[in-house]
Amino acid sequence: MTSPNRTSTEAVSAVDLAISKLGRLASDDMQDIIHLYQVGGFDLQLFESIAQDALDYYAIPKPLELNIKHALRELRKL
Repeated sequence: MTSPNRTSTEAVSAVDLAISKLGRLASDDMQDIIHLYQVGGFDLQLFESIAQDALDYYAIPKPLELNIKHALRELRKL
């Protein structure tokens, strides 16, 4: 049990943050994913692996699958 005076902080990894942006994938989301990648937050293999795993938990996987392909295409250009 935590004391009412204690604060709990949890952090999300860069790759998890990037994956969370794939559902909407507006232009600012893609720019965020690119930035996280460029600062070394994750590599393409890890991103692709976790993105593919996310398909199992998405209500309508086809749009997410297309967004994953688009994001990978953009990241591979860098």
